[in-house]
Amino acid sequence: MFVVTSYLLYTLFETFQRVRDNGDFYRSLGISPTADDRAIKSRFRKLATLHHPDKVQQLPSEEGSDMLFVHLRLAHDTLLDPVKRFAYDRFGAGVVEGTNSKSTREFLYAGLLALLPQYAAGFVVMTLLNFFWFSPWGRYVSESQTDTTSTGSLPRVHPFLSYI
Repeated sequence: MFVVTSYLLYTLFETFQRVRDNGDFYRSLGISPTADDRAIKSRFRKLATLHHPDKVQQLPSEEGSDMLFVHLRLAHDTLLDPVKRFAYDRFGAGVVEGTNSKSTREFLYAGLLALLPQYAAGFVVMTLLNFFWFSPWGRYVSESQTDTTSTGSLPRVHPFLSYI
């Protein structure tokens, strides 16, 4: 139980860090995840007038406003397309940016393929822990293995497990 809980907490923390590092499209546009198309378009127009590369006075060596405008444009395009928004909400920006998918099925396959190594590694770790960590918690004990002589219905423990 402890291993599963710690793995889930680690996964949540890792995902939170990745979203915070990469930036969230909803946070970039300053809208809620339940915003409709009209709110997304309105907010993008306001931000585009502030950060458009042609309207911003910048030095030739600065490209921060160009990159910010490209990020805002990608957020706008992703959140307005229902298929891309579905994929972004479930798998993050990496699936939307890295594929040329057009349908929900293609985005779903790309997202699952991107998550496959993480789940495979988790499966291997859990399998190894199952073989090397002999915890009696959660194991099925049949009635024939229970000792009801002195304590009621406590299960008999394997002699090897009593030393762990």
